[in-house]
Amino acid sequence: IRSKIAKREALVNGITRQVKILDDAIYSNQLDVQRLNKDLDTLKVRYAKSIIFAYKSRSAYEYLNFLFSANSFNDAVKRITYLKSYRQNREAQAHAIELSEKDLNAKINVLNFNKKDRLKTLDIQNEQLKVLVDDRKEQDKIIKQLKSKEQEITVQVRQKEAQRRKMQQAVLAIIRREALEAEKKEKDRIAKLKAADAAKAKANNVNMILACDAKI
Repeated sequence: IRSKIAKREALVNGITRQVKILDDAIYSNQLDVQRLNKDLDTLKVRYAKSIIFAYKSRSAYEYLNFLFSANSFNDAVKRITYLKSYRQNREAQAHAIELSEKDLNAKINVLNFNKKDRLKTLDIQNEQLKVLVDDRKEQDKIIKQLKSKEQEITVQVRQKEAQRRKMQQAVLAIIRREALEAEKKEKDRIAKLKAADAAKAKANNVNMILACDAKI
């Protein structure tokens, strides 16, 4: 259980680090979106000014008047070049706005993906936290069971120890009793041997006396 909880905690910590990485990415992408929005607004303002200028000078008469009001041929060429470059610049501005909008949309898509990924990761983290809570509850339950079992086993051990001491005392009593009986039997045997020896010696003495009387 401890090993499982440790692995689960490591998993939750890893998910937390992943959420932190996603938070940093979301913050960075939000800054990029703000910057791209600002750049796009600037491009649109400049392009609007170009359109207004083009609208004001839209007639052929005004265009020709702008050219013929030149002080010299070289000045007229410069004005033609200016008008041409101005039109190209306006087209470039429109293209830049288009590219900027694409970049902005792409960055917004990435940001939305990051936010969705973050939500999924948070869901996974919440699930793992719930499982971790269940694991800890299971651990507490098992600890209580083990403590209860420990008390039960302790009582059993004490009972077994008491039984062992009683049995040991009984065995010692039997050994002492058998030893006393063996000792008594040995004393009786020795006493019988002594009595037999004494009777034999007495009989020998009587025989010797009888033999002496017969010789006399």
